[in-house]
Amino acid sequence: MFSSQSSRFSTVDVIPVHSPDDAWTFRMLSHAPIHTVARAMQMVTGGEDEWLALSESWTPLADLRRVGWGWEDAGLHVAEPAEGRYRIVVSGSEPAHVGDSAVRLLRCGQPSRRPDVAWWDEPTPVDPALLQHDFDIEFGFVPRLADPWHSGAAPLDSSLAGLFARLLPPDRVAMESHLQERGLLRPEPLRPAELSALTAAFATALDAVGEGLAQGPDGRLPAGFTEELAHTLAWDRAPAAGLTDAAWRLRLLRRLQGQVLRTRRGRFADKRSRLDISTAVVEFSQRDRWYASPIPPAATLALVAVADGVGTHLAEVTSLLSAPIAALDRDCDAATEVLDRLALLSAPGAFGVITPEIRRLANHVVLRSQRTYLY
Repeated sequence: MFSSQSSRFSTVDVIPVHSPDDAWTFRMLSHAPIHTVARAMQMVTGGEDEWLALSESWTPLADLRRVGWGWEDAGLHVAEPAEGRYRIVVSGSEPAHVGDSAVRLLRCGQPSRRPDVAWWDEPTPVDPALLQHDFDIEFGFVPRLADPWHSGAAPLDSSLAGLFARLLPPDRVAMESHLQERGLLRPEPLRPAELSALTAAFATALDAVGEGLAQGPDGRLPAGFTEELAHTLAWDRAPAAGLTDAAWRLRLLRRLQGQVLRTRRGRFADKRSRLDISTAVVEFSQRDRWYASPIPPAATLALVAVADGVGTHLAEVTSLLSAPIAALDRDCDAATEVLDRLALLSAPGAFGVITPEIRRLANHVVLRSQRTYLY
């Protein structure tokens, strides 16, 4: 289920390239960032420096598992761990229960050790249970909010959880109860036909690029492309220009030897590409052109309301929610911005019209693990 990634465990094997029998095996939450692995390895090996490169990475393990190391087209670029001296393999999936260790050591790669301060000669066997004690202190346990199978709550690192955190307890319970009654806390996965409908405008733009177009004077698409695209989509010029700008930001287009070409991601090869593009359109920050950013509570409120059936046109949603947004945040700009981005997924001939597919996507986005890596 798409919204459940914060309450499942994955197995993480850290394998020395030159001595694969000395691997460490951990069980970690699937949505945990890569720096969790780096910190765990610093604790078990004492090697601080070789894991520094990964110690700042917030890319979720689930995304690393999906695309592997250094997959730039899909938006990830993570250096190989410890300059290629280790391989990290993420596998498996099992439910996480309240009170489970967030990180558990399953196999110790160094069964014995002689510390630098030792006055004895022989290495001493390492007791994994004692190491686990340190892991529990460092990483903690699975909290209630990260267990939607039992509590019905939003995933811990989702924007909906961020919205819940801003509410008084009775207001949070009332909203959670309403969303649960409406079936919005556990939506069915988006179907291929829905993803095709959501990305139809992008597909039209990229089909128009075809196997390549000569660059325009500004190094981007040739003059007249935006006007022709607007005519094809039956949109105004401004949203058509926003669509092409988003295509560049999402790395669906690239330049090569005077040509504008589609990237592999821009060819919509599979369901995952369409899903990534649909969610990335909504998550992109307006303040930093190249990064996704956490969705603010006011924007999350607008998305939840759209998912719940509010409005028929995205342009009217902010005014319909003026009182709830004012009670949450004096500034409605964040809500307006996220709805403007969502509008780029409108159907041809119906810019800004809220379709069932748009409502379903809004539902998934608010339950999605918040990602901050480069697209």
